[in-house]
Formats: sequence, C-alpha cells, structure tokens
Amino acid sequence: MQIKFQGQYDKKLFFKAVALANRPTKNRQRLLSILLVIAVGAIGVIVYRLITTGDVVGNLVYLAAALFMGGYVAFIFLRPYSAASKLWSNPGVRRPLKGTVDGKGIHYVFGDQKIDIAWNDLNRPQITNDLVTIIRKNDGLLLIFPQHFIRGKNNWQKFCQLVKSRVSLAGEKGIQRPARSK
Repeated sequence: MQIKFQGQYDKKLFFKAVALANRPTKNRQRLLSILLVIAVGAIGVIVYRLITTGDVVGNLVYLAAALFMGGYVAFIFLRPYSAASKLWSNPGVRRPLKGTVDGKGIHYVFGDQKIDIAWNDLNRPQITNDLVTIIRKNDGLLLIFPQHFIRGKNNWQKFCQLVKSRVSLAGEKGIQRPARSK
C-alpha cells in the first residue's frame, strides 16, 4: 500500500501544527492548570491585601511569586508560537511538498532528490481529525501532514492508522516491531 501526498503549508496551518506537536502531556496540562489557578488566586489575594493594607513592600514576596508562576505558565503556552514564528521565517518551510507513505516509512521527493524517513526514526505522533504531526528522533524535524495533502477520506484514514501503528511501536521502548513476511 502506497499513499501519495502533496501540498504546501500556509502560515495558519503551520502555526496550528507546531502548537499541536508541542502540546503538553495530560499530566503537564494538569500541572499547568493548577499553577495557573494558584497564580490567579495569589494575584487576587495580593490585590485584596494591597487595597486593604496599602503595604506594597510587605507584599512584594507574594507578588514576585505570583508573577513568577504566571510568567512560567505564559511561557509554556507561548513557546510554540515563538518556535513557529522562527521556523516560518525559513523559506524552505513554505515550499511545495510531495511524496509517498508506505509500510517502510515516509518518502519525500524534492526535484531529483529523494529523502526516505523510516518509521522507527519517528516519534511523538499527534493526530487530530484533519492534521498529523510527527517528530524525527535524531534532529527534532517536525513532519506535518494536513488532511488536504492526502486525496480521499479513505486514504487519510489509512494514513492515520499507519502512523498510529508504526510510530507508536517505534516510539515505545522495549517493543519490537513484528517481522514482516515477504
């Protein structure tokens, strides 16, 4: 089975893909949510204390701690946008892409040059209804596949299934891919 892909990124799609690829794990999302609630609560308490006591110097430590927590959470959420901006400035990111996907991996074609990426060289798949992102292990290269790069809903579903089965096996330690009969 071979699935063809072809297309070109636009800025909105690219930024969405970078955010998806850098989405925090569920445990990290919980931690960030808790930190955000604590930071907002602390700022509320500090504002109340400043209004009632007027003691700015006495509340500086609390204010610094709340601002630090809030800044950390903001940094985590804004980091993908910053990375996307930096990556988007490279003209190579905006060039048209085409290639194929099969049981061995992903094969890009750039003019006369062909680049093959094996499934076991990939990890961290993120899959939504209309977008797939995968990271190449050795250099952190982000591979982005929007649904419109692949013709046909059936091919898109096959592609997503292929990514789920091949990348999750390749990305987990201690799991060997079953041998394929020829």
